[in-house]
Amino acid sequence: MKKRPVFTAALLFALLILLLKGVCGVDFSRCSFSDGEVMQLTGTVRAVQNKTNSRAVLLSSALCEREYSEGNVIRAGTVILNLDPEAYEQSGILPGNRVTLKAEYQAFKQARNAGNFDEQAYYASQGIRAKFRPEDEIRIVSRRIDVIRVAMQRLKEKLADSIQGIAGKGDDEGKDFAAFLLAIITGDRSGLDTETKDLYRKSGIAHILAISGLHISLVGMALFSFLRKRLPFVPSALISGAVMICFCIMSGESASAVRATVMFLLRLLAQCLGKTFDMLTALGVSAIFLLIENPMYLFYSGFLLSFGAILALGLLAPAVERIVLPGRQESAALSGGSFVRAYDRGIKSRLQPFIRSLIASGSVTMFTLPMIVNSYYEVPLFSVFLNLFVIPGMSVVLGSGLAGTILGLISLFLGRFLVGGSYYLVSLIEIICGLIDQVSFSTVVCGNMAGWKVFVYYGILLVFCLYSRVGRKRRKKASPLTVLGVLTVLLLLVFLDFAQSNLPITMFDVDQGESILLESPSGAVYMIDGGSSSVTDLYKYRLESALKYRGISRLDAVIITHPDTDHISGILDMLQKEGAGRIQVGRILIPYVPDNENYQMLLAAAEEQSIPVSGLHAGMTIDDGEVSLQCLHPSSGFVSEEVNAYSAVLHLQYGSFDALFTGDLSAEEEQLLLSEQRIPACELLKVAHHGSRNSSSEAFVKAVGPKLSVVSAGVDNSYGHPHPDTLKRLEEAGSRICVTAEGGEIMIEADRNGRMQVRQWQDVS
Repeated sequence: MKKRPVFTAALLFALLILLLKGVCGVDFSRCSFSDGEVMQLTGTVRAVQNKTNSRAVLLSSALCEREYSEGNVIRAGTVILNLDPEAYEQSGILPGNRVTLKAEYQAFKQARNAGNFDEQAYYASQGIRAKFRPEDEIRIVSRRIDVIRVAMQRLKEKLADSIQGIAGKGDDEGKDFAAFLLAIITGDRSGLDTETKDLYRKSGIAHILAISGLHISLVGMALFSFLRKRLPFVPSALISGAVMICFCIMSGESASAVRATVMFLLRLLAQCLGKTFDMLTALGVSAIFLLIENPMYLFYSGFLLSFGAILALGLLAPAVERIVLPGRQESAALSGGSFVRAYDRGIKSRLQPFIRSLIASGSVTMFTLPMIVNSYYEVPLFSVFLNLFVIPGMSVVLGSGLAGTILGLISLFLGRFLVGGSYYLVSLIEIICGLIDQVSFSTVVCGNMAGWKVFVYYGILLVFCLYSRVGRKRRKKASPLTVLGVLTVLLLLVFLDFAQSNLPITMFDVDQGESILLESPSGAVYMIDGGSSSVTDLYKYRLESALKYRGISRLDAVIITHPDTDHISGILDMLQKEGAGRIQVGRILIPYVPDNENYQMLLAAAEEQSIPVSGLHAGMTIDDGEVSLQCLHPSSGFVSEEVNAYSAVLHLQYGSFDALFTGDLSAEEEQLLLSEQRIPACELLKVAHHGSRNSSSEAFVKAVGPKLSVVSAGVDNSYGHPHPDTLKRLEEAGSRICVTAEGGEIMIEADRNGRMQVRQWQDVS
């Protein structure tokens, strides 16, 4: 560290930001506007990003003036203004223009469940503090332009036209290839479909879709080498450096692209000055540069993965090589046996380049593993080996794609000729990814990695790196088994979970709907309902990530209280999910509801996946030795014209702890259960029908006597759930009330003695 003061300073600076944010609670992205507030917005156009159905205009040095308070001007920093494509074209704005307009502030969406995508945190990590929608036409108050950014924007548009011309005018495969080229050459990923991005992510090669160090180094060094054969060193360095800065601007200036560009420029500078280039020092310079601009980069997965990969190549890979690939003198010092000499001779032969590549790829994977786990909650097992093929292949794809795109500006025929081979190489990559996706164990769900585990993980890596260096200097005995031992301990930290003695119960926030998760101490996992009438693709956007965050890859039983959309839609989506990483379902239990379309759809989807479906009725019990779930309603043969009347009522017992789950039970069925004296006293009540006025009667609530009542209801829902009368009845019964609409998912941890700990997600996030 003494030899790398800049790198050490970068680490200390990052630690300071972590302390300020994590310990002191400093908010680097605080915004005091109210959702829907209209104000006069003024800012300088910095860049324009293509979205699927809109144009996102980034405004820097933004000023916001509230209409009701003249002179109250707030400096908002960088904000995003969403325009429809037609309005953007009509505005005629260019980078560098100073613009003003009336705009409505739109609050970023926050995660409602642990593991869900948090729009507010994502944009904060990009240095964007607010989002606006125009209320009137944009007025340009200064037509001064940023010449370089304007040139790069126009070049990007021309390259996009060229790519569409040479690859995107044919069938769907050609359009997909054009979208791929757009992503890796211009940084525009708006044309990539979700399935393709998910396929690359699950295979562990999503990094090839982003402008990163791979792209900068390939393009930059190729250009520098080309110029160096024709020009003196300094002009070659100046030209290639200027081109890469422009390339970085054109591609959107992502954290990984800026990091790679800064390091590339420092490499050129070192060669110009006749100095030795130190990768870790250059990494430290780029980190300080980015974190001064935006401290929230430190909480962005793209920043962490980009810097983590370089740290792995600069620290971990050399440490592994010192042990796995000892030099001749080191081999003799380690052991005088013929085995080591034979091993050394073999390694020094043809296998050594391959093993070095494998060590580099494996080191990057192991160093970034906690970052990947805490970003996606699952790990692609084959990514180390797949990247050995993909990364060299990408040099061919990127080189021919970029050359063909530039040539396509002159001749589409010649452009198609150059990119032709790349098309088949990309197709081969997708075929391999598709085959891997069909292997059930290719993706392992491991859940969010606790902070203490991450700390211990990197502590072990640090000790290992120091050990390899000290051992080499002192000529101590070391063997490749050391690497295997460290690897085993690290993987156990990631994948091994400790048995729990309490019962976690989670009511997910699915807006206007319901979904409850039970994690038994026995290891069994049950889900009660999973649907929403207000959130489309519920499983994709809320349930899947929430389950994987908890490390859940299998549900032993899915219990559906009744087949209304707001209780079943996410389950139907889950059953239709294909490929590696899908949540497995052991069995489904649901009351028989004749002539119900959703019920029939569920039976068909379950049959397609060979999942057994059982009719749920009073008297049935699920018992895993720790938790018992008994069905109290409906009775076998129960018939009603109302779907809600079929709602299953489940009584959970765990030691002295009791809970009652009631679906959308109506007042008539509540009275039926009361008359038959089937209502147990419980610590926890899942309030029926989202807190509807016509459920949870006074007599019913009195019979249950809950200490805690939980309600699943959508924010500002049109039904008025939960109804004030229902809340009043619960309060008068002495029950504490938690509503998902008020704070996101509700997390309850119950012990055998009937005690509960209760938290809501937005109170702890």
